[in-house]
Amino acid sequence: MNFTEANKYINSLGHNEINPGLKRVKALCEELGNPQSDFSVIQITGTNGKTSTARMISSILSAHGIKTGVYTSPHLDSITERFEINGKLISEELFAFSLGKIMPKINEANERFYPDRLSYFETVTVLAFIIFQDAGIDCAVLEVGMGGRWDATSVCNPKISVITNVELEHTDRLGDTVSQIAWEKAHIIKEDSVALIGELSNESLKVVKERCLSEKVDLRILGKDFSFLSEDKNNFSVKGLYGCYNDLSLNLKGAYQLKNAVLAISASEIFLKKPLLIEKIKEGFNKVRCPGRLEVLSKTPLVVLDGAHNPAGAKQLASVLRDEFKYNELILILAILKDKDIKGIIDEIAPAASLIVLTENRNERCASCDLLKKYIVGNRYICTKSIPEALNLSLKNAKHSDLICVTGSLSTVAEARNFLKRKLGENFEGKENGLSKYI
Repeated sequence: MNFTEANKYINSLGHNEINPGLKRVKALCEELGNPQSDFSVIQITGTNGKTSTARMISSILSAHGIKTGVYTSPHLDSITERFEINGKLISEELFAFSLGKIMPKINEANERFYPDRLSYFETVTVLAFIIFQDAGIDCAVLEVGMGGRWDATSVCNPKISVITNVELEHTDRLGDTVSQIAWEKAHIIKEDSVALIGELSNESLKVVKERCLSEKVDLRILGKDFSFLSEDKNNFSVKGLYGCYNDLSLNLKGAYQLKNAVLAISASEIFLKKPLLIEKIKEGFNKVRCPGRLEVLSKTPLVVLDGAHNPAGAKQLASVLRDEFKYNELILILAILKDKDIKGIIDEIAPAASLIVLTENRNERCASCDLLKKYIVGNRYICTKSIPEALNLSLKNAKHSDLICVTGSLSTVAEARNFLKRKLGENFEGKENGLSKYI
């Protein structure tokens, strides 16, 4: 099986199929000898910040000599982006080989549970376990896809359970209150683990405490047991669980990344059961990259991509654009999936924009421009048919002092990113359409 064939098979499973329950993924793992039990696991859930936190933990542990795998979702360009070992993406060849290796067991499981077959996410998650097992990793950092209770990653028994935050999201599946969503996420907390919690509301924290009590799990809370000093991500200090660390900096945009950073430090301390080496923290932070999350593609004009897909993420994005970038006018390119809180997202990000370019990505769940414009109040807007059309129009009209921000969904960001790479090609270093050097 080559990569093209492997990718075609995975995509045939359907990205958007969600079938609650762990029976299928458990059965497949058992048939494969439970590969997820061959390494320690740090499992991460939360409304926002999961990917950044996962990559920070992996990078810090790798710098300390721990062979670490990280599994995140979704990907922007290639499915291989979901799997990293010591900060390096796996190859297409390894992806294809690993899938081919377990294909007979996948087919057997699908026949056993027919028509209730393994989903895309379940299959890819088990594939991650096999890839990590074969690589001989010491620790896997696993990002939950959605919720926690029925997520495929929850077939594992984590050593550390991290909840970054809890806001309203996926209300059609996780519940329509913050408490209900917190209850779903809190199920990653299991006996014989340590729970590490970011900033939660009182109602969410109550739910998490109840889960920790029932599972007899130690709870560590940001702001109480560990914390950061200063909101300057270019120079901050962390009071961890095992030590204090000064003169730290992050190359990721967004002051909110400080919360993710202190969670990552504390998780790494718990894993190692000792203070961290300050130079290794700095090395880890320096290597962290999060494509599609406040990613700067151009300086003249500024072009920023961010996958904010809920009101909390949109609020953070608006704050970062205001506080960390200098520009004259903001051109906002917006495409949102129809099952998201469209009004909430637009209400948070739209006030900052001089012009909103509404458009549609290729995801079958994308909201139409006609639907999006119903939520635009007081802003000048234009409707376009596609991401390429929206980008071409924005680049044509943007002045060198303006900022173009593409957001609303990681699907939107992925299309924009790939279009710009294809469009500019050899001219990435040039000034075509006002774009300067790709960073």
